[in-house]
Amino acid sequence: MFFKKEKDNFPAFLLTSLVIILGVHIFALLTSLYYILPWFDIAVHGMGGFWAASFIYYLLFYTYRGSVRMPCFIAFVVIVSGTALVGVLWEFFEFAMDIINIPFLGIGLSGKAVLVDTLLDLLMDIAGGSLAGMLLLWLKKNTL
Repeated sequence: MFFKKEKDNFPAFLLTSLVIILGVHIFALLTSLYYILPWFDIAVHGMGGFWAASFIYYLLFYTYRGSVRMPCFIAFVVIVSGTALVGVLWEFFEFAMDIINIPFLGIGLSGKAVLVDTLLDLLMDIAGGSLAGMLLLWLKKNTL
């Protein structure tokens, strides 16, 4: 994926990875995999954070034909902050699905378990986003 024509391949990477993550999520919901393997939710949030960070990276560096220039550290902070925002919005969505009580969409937890799940989800979103941010910025620096 990361070679001379990275810019041309990146949208395909984003779309393909989004379809895979959504497919895994839907499969896990339909088969109750999140309940059978509680750690699976953590892994999916890590993948989602990685995807969100990759999307933000793409928006930062490829939507305006490279006109955005910023130090690596600032880019990293923007990428991780954007990933955290996406994670928080997703947690609001999960919370709303629990309140509305739509089958298969909420997590169905109560009490302290909800807080622990939410914080762990956000931690994994940020961890996945941080990993993607570091990797993508390192690759960008070393391929220019």
